[in-house]
Amino acid sequence: MSVRPFGSSPRTVLIPSAGTGSRLGSFTAEVNKGQMSVGDKPVISYVIEKFKPTDKIVICVGYKGDLLKQVIKACYPDWNIQFVEVDKFSGEGSGPGYSIIKARDLIKEPFYFFCNDGIIDDDISKIPTTSNTILGYPCDTVSNPEAYRNLKVVDGKVVEVLPKGDPTPHAYPYIGIAYVKDWEDFFAAYDKNPELFTNAGEAVGLNNLKNSDFYLCPSWCDTGNIKDLEAAKKKFSKDGRAILEKPDEAIWFFDDKVVKFHIDPRFISDRVARWNNVQNRSNDNFILPKLISHSENVYTYEYVDGKVMSEVNDLPTFKKLVRSYLEGVVVSKLSEKESREGYKSFYVKKTLERIQQYLVKFEDKDEHCEINGMKCRPAADIINEINWDDYSKDAIWTKNFHGDFQMENIINIDGEKFALIDFRQNFGKTGDIGDVYYDIGKLWHSFYINDHMIKDGHFSVECVGENKYELDIHRSLVYTEYENILIHILKEQDVNIELAELIMCVVILSFAALHTSPYSKFAFYTGKYLLNRWYQKRG
Repeated sequence: MSVRPFGSSPRTVLIPSAGTGSRLGSFTAEVNKGQMSVGDKPVISYVIEKFKPTDKIVICVGYKGDLLKQVIKACYPDWNIQFVEVDKFSGEGSGPGYSIIKARDLIKEPFYFFCNDGIIDDDISKIPTTSNTILGYPCDTVSNPEAYRNLKVVDGKVVEVLPKGDPTPHAYPYIGIAYVKDWEDFFAAYDKNPELFTNAGEAVGLNNLKNSDFYLCPSWCDTGNIKDLEAAKKKFSKDGRAILEKPDEAIWFFDDKVVKFHIDPRFISDRVARWNNVQNRSNDNFILPKLISHSENVYTYEYVDGKVMSEVNDLPTFKKLVRSYLEGVVVSKLSEKESREGYKSFYVKKTLERIQQYLVKFEDKDEHCEINGMKCRPAADIINEINWDDYSKDAIWTKNFHGDFQMENIINIDGEKFALIDFRQNFGKTGDIGDVYYDIGKLWHSFYINDHMIKDGHFSVECVGENKYELDIHRSLVYTEYENILIHILKEQDVNIELAELIMCVVILSFAALHTSPYSKFAFYTGKYLLNRWYQKRG
């Protein structure tokens, strides 16, 4: 069977991505399902990258469409991508076929049809194009075939795309991918029955084709429901790179750039505005990647080739990192009143809000309990009792603070320089002036909780009785050494160890609300345990 030589002329692909992705629940509460992170990229990237920049890529956008457009433009700025605005993506009059028919005027030639959430390893140049071709999955490998449309295949031909739940035996699950050579017949199905086409989508158009070959695609990976999405995330997770997901932000990696997304435009604008301040560190050992572009919810910067510090097991390199950071601090002056207010706003008010946010989100209580055999008081009570005014007198304020100075955000280049990524956009009430102790606390917390430990499941938290908890985490020997080195250098530099350790506890408590269970629960009880340990050590 002949195939069309890839690259012989521009191809056309239609990618509907207007729906709400309701089957994915909270994953799509803030973003379009095409933005779901799988491995290092948005899931829609696995579709787009099956083609070339010169191919004609038509994407239908509706639900959270502006965010998706920003992401795609940032990832593929020079590609021939055209967007179709879909006004009805939920409720009356909407449907998968409505998105398709909105793109009809842009498609006047044979085209590929790809759903936005399916991943295949197959080279599409191998898919036959001498006739219509519909792709299916091996019929005996799906445990819930009723959840999919299935293909009735006879002698290598697709006889019918069946409705979901059809009991026809030995049918092949349809994977949402096809090559439509007879494009006029495909769209003519809408003219015959607009309501059916709108509600049932491309299946109606495919059933109107007179001759369709079947192509078996065992490499297909579905991401259209929570179970399959989580399986895909695990399958495509990159070795050595651990990114803990948050519902309101994402970071994606490409060959020559990194793309950062956030649901809050202020987050992006403030971070872009701070770029020069972080760049202007006085220490030559630190560099900042070049900012490439930015929009309301996305910015991109140059990819830095190196190793994140969480992968570096080298004590001299870590010593150099800590010493270079402390030596590079350019102190900024704040009045005692500004310093007090900054501490109360950032460390007290914000931490208490985050604790409450965690308790509401996960229906938990901050009360007297026992953790690993140690009697612990409510974390909020301790935060309220601490004399933050006194600690604020030791604050070290600087404009070149990082704000998220943890091991995953520091890239070691050839064992010499350090590239800083994903820095904080502001320090709350004090704006672009931040506290060095926060950076130290962020670095310190990496030795108790970090992305690699969490991603690899090297932690546990368990309720073993009424208000009794046991928690544990498995950290490497080198992290124990790193912690000892950090403490030694801080003492050597006359840094307030007591304050630095306190901020480390606050850091862990604060981000418990930002993640998902069971990690969030582990972070909360680890932070509570360490805070109580710190408090009890003070007598």
